[in-house]
Amino acid sequence: KGFATGDLDEDAWSIRYFFRNTSLEMLVAQSFSKNFDLHGKRIGALHVVCRTDDTRTKIVNMLTRLSRAEITTCPINGSKIVAKVLGNKDLKAQWQLDLLQMSDRMRRMRRRLVDEFRKCQTPGQWDYILTDVNIGMFSMTSLQPDQIRILREVYHVYLLPSGRISMTGLTEHNVEHVAEAFHKVISDAAPVIQP
Repeated sequence: KGFATGDLDEDAWSIRYFFRNTSLEMLVAQSFSKNFDLHGKRIGALHVVCRTDDTRTKIVNMLTRLSRAEITTCPINGSKIVAKVLGNKDLKAQWQLDLLQMSDRMRRMRRRLVDEFRKCQTPGQWDYILTDVNIGMFSMTSLQPDQIRILREVYHVYLLPSGRISMTGLTEHNVEHVAEAFHKVISDAAPVIQP
């Protein structure tokens, strides 16, 4: 929450909509790992909306059993950090400003990457990177495993084997290089490497 638009209320509108306007029961997973930069802490919450006491009892019992079997006791230090920030007006305001800046930066990097693809005349349709459904830290590419390997080994551009690229890894200093590397790989202008 917060990474999509930089606005906590805007990012949560769909949850509020379904809660207020439907009789659906919901499970809503919320992570603080990335938007608090607590990546290794695995901080989050599962919010459960039940419409009957009977359903609530069943869900609580099931989640308790699952939690005991899988986790037992979570480390508390990350959750204390989140609680302190959210419980302090000034810290929360600073965190919200930081979220807005991070979200703006990711959108800017998406725009710059697409602009660089256009400048290089990279084959393919890249505007999907800018669409409302493709927001946040990552974007999927349609690159094949051999292309991803060339990006990694020849150009030192690192994507997951699935083709997912991290927008947070792009900077004003490397976005041109990344786009040019993509262009060479997609245009078959990159060197061939042996398996």
